[in-house]
Amino acid sequence: MAGMQSVFEKRTWLAWLVRVRILILTLLLGLELVLAEFTPVAFPLSLFVNAMLLAYTISVFHIVLQRLWQETQIQAILQVATDLLMVSLLVYVTGGVDSSLNFLYPLVIVVATILLSRRGAVLAAALAFILYAAVLELSYFQVIPSYAVTHPGLRSLQGIIFVNLFGYAAIAFLAALLTSKLRQVDSRLKYTSGVVGLYEAFRDEIHPGEVAERLAGTGRKLALPSTPKIGQPLIFRAWAPGDPLVMGRMNIPEPSPDAPEVHPHVLLVPPVAFDRRGYRIGYGAGFYDRTIPQLRAMHPLFTLGYAFACQEVEHLPAEHHDVPLDAIATENEIITVSGR
Repeated sequence: MAGMQSVFEKRTWLAWLVRVRILILTLLLGLELVLAEFTPVAFPLSLFVNAMLLAYTISVFHIVLQRLWQETQIQAILQVATDLLMVSLLVYVTGGVDSSLNFLYPLVIVVATILLSRRGAVLAAALAFILYAAVLELSYFQVIPSYAVTHPGLRSLQGIIFVNLFGYAAIAFLAALLTSKLRQVDSRLKYTSGVVGLYEAFRDEIHPGEVAERLAGTGRKLALPSTPKIGQPLIFRAWAPGDPLVMGRMNIPEPSPDAPEVHPHVLLVPPVAFDRRGYRIGYGAGFYDRTIPQLRAMHPLFTLGYAFACQEVEHLPAEHHDVPLDAIATENEIITVSGR
């Protein structure tokens, strides 16, 4: 499920990238055509228009490819690579060293960071440097026609190239750092915007009815577990205060089997006893020890024990299958588990 979610997010980014690419191309084309009406340009306008038409064609190709092919990783690499090549072509036809379009390289590097991670950003920055250097040096040595108005010396040209090298490397580093932080924030937001898994009190457990009412009042989506057979993880189903419940296994009320299954991002867990390491004991069936790893394999999960302070013990024996909680809330304090 985590892989499916990652693929879905990448597919969303790819679709967004196509739309943004077309928007940027349209803005650049319109701007250059307007400027050409009022000021002379040093490069052949027809060559620039042809390059833009090629860029539009590649964008359409990416749209078709997304609809026909499900492999997102290769598509992401392909989009970044073709973008760098197209930026190099546009820089070349608009004057090479004089071109104002080399700002497009950093944009592609940022996109590579989002789609391909930190390594992708570094590789994109390296390829951007190689392509930009190739355009400038091939034009300087007249291997290809030059459309530049200024003609800096070789040392100046090399200085420009290496300044861009450091600039692209810095952008790749900062973009990777920022993207990492944003992904962490996104994970935390899922805790505050995702489904909250509650429970129906069994025996002496604290009833979370007041918690449910308050959360529902803020618009949070709630869920209750359906008790499965022994040895299986809990199944959470959508629920809201006032929804009818049916009697399930062990005589614990639970949502109707017709209620949709959901996967909580926050889980309220009732311990019979707990310690400050986050370990807990329940009534011995091990449902939460199987449920928590399953949910964490799908997406970020925050687990909160909900108990009275008198249920705390100094030390509970922990076995390899026991899963510690992230925090425990009592009437006296919220205990944050060290290292979680």
